[in-house]
Amino acid sequence: MPVWVNVLAHSGDDSLIPHIVWQNLHAELPAKSEQLLALVEKVDLEKASGLAELLIKVAEKNNDPVSVDLFTQRAQIAEKTAWMLRAAV
Repeated sequence: MPVWVNVLAHSGDDSLIPHIVWQNLHAELPAKSEQLLALVEKVDLEKASGLAELLIKVAEKNNDPVSVDLFTQRAQIAEKTAWMLRAAV
């Protein structure tokens, strides 16, 4: 689990990596949800859009629409920030 979170935290705006991680991770949920949340708490989701995208899928799997909305907003902020940074360079 720590490896997957680390990969997502450093995947930048790669859109394929979250899908690959999800395919390998979703079978372990919800048994390892607490471990996942403990690892996610240490990551800045605004800089880790791939991790934010994965959390949307986790919330959807657990039928938690409030968390889906929250993580969707975080992912949108991360995408906007990444776009602004690329435009400034």
